[in-house]
Amino acid sequence: MARPGKISLPGLLILLETLLLLGLLCVAPFAWILRDGLGPDSVQSTGFAAVGKAFMTFYTGPAILLLAAVRLLLGAFIPNKQPDKRKRGAAYRLAAVLILFSALTLLIVGFLMD
Repeated sequence: MARPGKISLPGLLILLETLLLLGLLCVAPFAWILRDGLGPDSVQSTGFAAVGKAFMTFYTGPAILLLAAVRLLLGAFIPNKQPDKRKRGAAYRLAAVLILFSALTLLIVGFLMD
């Protein structure tokens, strides 16, 4: 049993997956829109150069790559020798990620709209 105040590895994976999903679905598109500009002075950008510039806006790209690398490294350290429990654990983890993602999205929108 885990001690209070100590984060378990599956809990850390849920947090990393949620932050990765939040970065990919919320922060990266927002960075692309802000990089192109708003209002009458906005420009439409396309191509690989535009992706590279949007990648560095708010340092979204490096943050997403760092989260993905940490997620892959931590995922390699989880010992799970029973395939039945792995399927059940994946379903619970997916549900936890979606719930946490929804809560964080609502929290961020609440702060932005206040």
